[in-house]
Amino acid sequence: MKSSFRLLSSLFSIIVFSALVSSCNQSSTPGDVQPGSITGKVQLVDNAGNWQASSAGVTIVLDKSNYSTQTDSAGRWEIDNVTPGNYDIVVSKPGFGLCRAYGVPIAGPGMSNIEPMTIGIAPTVAPVLSNVAVTSTKEDSAGTTMLSLTGEFSGGTYGPSPIFFIDLNPNVQPGDSHTLWYTASEIGSSTQFAFSVAMLHAAGIPSGTIVYISASQANFYSVWQGHSAGPISSGTYNDPYDNSTRLISPGPRSNVVAVTVP
Repeated sequence: MKSSFRLLSSLFSIIVFSALVSSCNQSSTPGDVQPGSITGKVQLVDNAGNWQASSAGVTIVLDKSNYSTQTDSAGRWEIDNVTPGNYDIVVSKPGFGLCRAYGVPIAGPGMSNIEPMTIGIAPTVAPVLSNVAVTSTKEDSAGTTMLSLTGEFSGGTYGPSPIFFIDLNPNVQPGDSHTLWYTASEIGSSTQFAFSVAMLHAAGIPSGTIVYISASQANFYSVWQGHSAGPISSGTYNDPYDNSTRLISPGPRSNVVAVTVP
């Protein structure tokens, strides 16, 4: 009797072990998520839009992961064995610009692709703001006046466009998100700029607020030609996390001038 019990117990153990082995084998059968690859091309350009002889050394990083690589001399890059998912891809090189491609899907076996993009040399000269003041001008014959924050921009280099910023934080850098900014249509030894007070109020900045005015220059030959999430305009890219527009290749920041909004 005891012998029969031992036999049945042994058979039961074998059946349970076999079931566990079968279960483990099923979990690794084909049909599991497989890694994928992503490739792209980056072209480096100078301040006049001329292609550089080599586009090597541009760093490509899949943000918040361990995946990264660098471009070859032709600007081509590829990252393999990537776990499927949506990735924010950071493209940058010291002395040039930085751009992010948001939510790029890598869906498993096969090759995803980032459209060709160009990154320009970042300007190296910090401009100077001067004569910053609150001014009033007549808008019409009825004597209606417009208050503005005005000033002059100088000390830049020919080629890149001057950019003017209004920020609520004095430490915001040219490549960050800004409360307000705009580009000047012309550049010379001295360029005028003006932010109307009405524009500041419309942006939610009330009277009595201290704002910080600064400037930079940017290389607008930097351009991402687009991908599945939508095109990017020349010189800028859109950050969907804070709904801001960011410069790809800005230069150093000017002096910062604090002004109280009237």
